[in-house]
Amino acid sequence: MNRLDGTVDLFGPAPAGLAALQGERRFVACFVAGTVPEPEADAYLGRQAEFDSDLWVIEIEDRQGRHLLEAEIMPQGRDDPL
Repeated sequence: MNRLDGTVDLFGPAPAGLAALQGERRFVACFVAGTVPEPEADAYLGRQAEFDSDLWVIEIEDRQGRHLLEAEIMPQGRDDPL
């Protein structure tokens, strides 16, 4: 979620143990801090791409941070694991 001010919110798939009921896709924040500087998110995505060459990235640009995933986001964030 690119806020067009140099910051982003980054979400990824919820770990299997936190995944949604009935096969619905759920997401978690990739950074506990939530919004991070864009270069920090880019570095994280670069490391993830080295691990998973089939990585998909969808960028939404909205100055107000609207992403329409509210119902799909799990309440737990995680620190950058790499």
